[in-house]
Amino acid sequence: SEVYTIEAPNLVEAIEAGDFDSKTLDLVLPLKILEEKEVDTLALGCTHFPLVSSIIKEALSDNILVLDSGEAIARQVKRVLEANDEIKEKGSGKTLFYTTKDNQGFIKMIEKYLGENNTPSLLDI
Repeated sequence: SEVYTIEAPNLVEAIEAGDFDSKTLDLVLPLKILEEKEVDTLALGCTHFPLVSSIIKEALSDNILVLDSGEAIARQVKRVLEANDEIKEKGSGKTLFYTTKDNQGFIKMIEKYLGENNTPSLLDI
């Protein structure tokens, strides 16, 4: 078997802008190369990509498996929180967002993908 790397340098920025759709996908991710090389599996390799995995899956033929690590990471976070007795009752906590740059796109992304109305705190690193 062979492994190919697809570079999509503007994909993260497009997702962070909060206005991501199938037309944007065509501009920032060269999926045609997967069909040309007869790829059977696509591994999403960035924490941003699960946010648009459904759009990526729709753009691919049904015979290409998309591996999305987002659910596996969420399960591991849950296991760690449970092991440390950090899971609270549903609705008892609050969500805080932090960012290292002032970015209106990040606020739009929070609202679009998480349905939250929450302004992130800016961290000075």
